[in-house]
Amino acid sequence: QKLQLVKDAVRFIINASYSTDRLSIVTFNSGAARPLRLRRMDAHGKDDATAATLRLSAGGGTRIASGLEVALEIAERRRQRNPVSAILLLTDGQDGSTAQTYAPLIARAQRSGCALYGFGFGADHDARLMSDLAELAQTPFTFVEDVDQIGAAFAGAMGGLASVVAQNVK
Repeated sequence: QKLQLVKDAVRFIINASYSTDRLSIVTFNSGAARPLRLRRMDAHGKDDATAATLRLSAGGGTRIASGLEVALEIAERRRQRNPVSAILLLTDGQDGSTAQTYAPLIARAQRSGCALYGFGFGADHDARLMSDLAELAQTPFTFVEDVDQIGAAFAGAMGGLASVVAQNVK
């Protein structure tokens, strides 16, 4: 059920993306993989992203740090730098780590100009860990309980990303 919620959420993000947006998908369980390279969300990119999403499957374990590491490598190696970039972490947050495990990764994301937004899936998600991550990242954490909440949950984050008025003003 959680995996289906995640798939629905990713498809919501894909459909809400503009042709100038770029998206990559990183999966993680006991390790991490990138089933979709960083792609523009034009018609072909959306088709490829949707196909990659439909192929997602549940595996053993939840190593959030592995997923963040791969996401950060993608963000750091991108050839084009958008003024607004983000990593959307979709997880049940159950990996037994503490927020301090993630502090260096979050700092790295901030140095590369990426905000980190956390989304907890399932009633049994690790709310403490996800809240701690959100506090470190200085971004909101959103709990996604069922499919009816996906639009509201992601609309807030995506709306915030799309409505940045100014950055690094001095």
